[in-house]
Amino acid sequence: MIRVTFLIILLLIGCKDRDRSTSEDLNQDLTEQTLNEDDNEIESSVEPEEENVEDQTARTEEGFLSRIKRIVIWATIVVLMIVSLIGIHQLREDYKDKISKLEIKYNYYKSEYNDTLKKLNDANREVDSFKHKLRRERKEKRELEDSISQLQSKSSDTKPVRSFREISEVDIKEQSVDEIVDQPKVDSPDTELFFELPNRQGIFKHENGIKTIAEKRLYKITFQEVESEGIIEFVSSKYDGLAINHKDSMLKPACNIIKENENNPISVNQISPGKVKRVGDEWIIESKIKVEIS
Repeated sequence: MIRVTFLIILLLIGCKDRDRSTSEDLNQDLTEQTLNEDDNEIESSVEPEEENVEDQTARTEEGFLSRIKRIVIWATIVVLMIVSLIGIHQLREDYKDKISKLEIKYNYYKSEYNDTLKKLNDANREVDSFKHKLRRERKEKRELEDSISQLQSKSSDTKPVRSFREISEVDIKEQSVDEIVDQPKVDSPDTELFFELPNRQGIFKHENGIKTIAEKRLYKITFQEVESEGIIEFVSSKYDGLAINHKDSMLKPACNIIKENENNPISVNQISPGKVKRVGDEWIIESKIKVEIS
């Protein structure tokens, strides 16, 4: 609005200057007419009076046409300036309208982004809560399994139930209590599981073991179902060379290398087995296998 006002003031000043110049031109024309009239009066003694009247009329018409042209030019300029100012004002209004629409869209998308971020944070909190609950349940499960294993171990150490000899009913009266014999204890059979590799902490997952030997099964754990402890052994095979080349990941987590031949070793020989303990669904190495590489 300030710019429009400034342009209108400039236009008015220009119009005043043009009017002033127009009045000066009119005065000059009048002066010239006066001089011309004087000249005509001088020449009237020589020229006829009719010629002076015609010349004066022609000059008046020329001055009038010149003024009309100036007025038309200035009116055209004023109209063009007004049209330009109206167009500029319309452009400013359109620009403000577009800016307002863009701000509305920006606020909408910003609100959507904040809502999505909030939902994502809520989902992450739920996942963390679920993980914490799952870890707690796993811990309780392991503690329960340990308690069951301990109870089974204690029950296997109790004194076995006594039984009588098979004798006839007649001889029972003659037998004394001293002739009662203990029933022999029957050990449960050993179970063997074959594993590939432990992790770097020397832990085997019970579910990864199989009961028959297969390729790349380098370790064997022998245990009784009622016991929580077992024996671990290295199973020598055609994969000894592979184990030697990758001993940091395939041997050292479960074996102590007592002796090593540095000149092209090809086999791994077990010196003594190791011991493992079952905790939940994991076998943890308590003492490593002693081997030599030759």
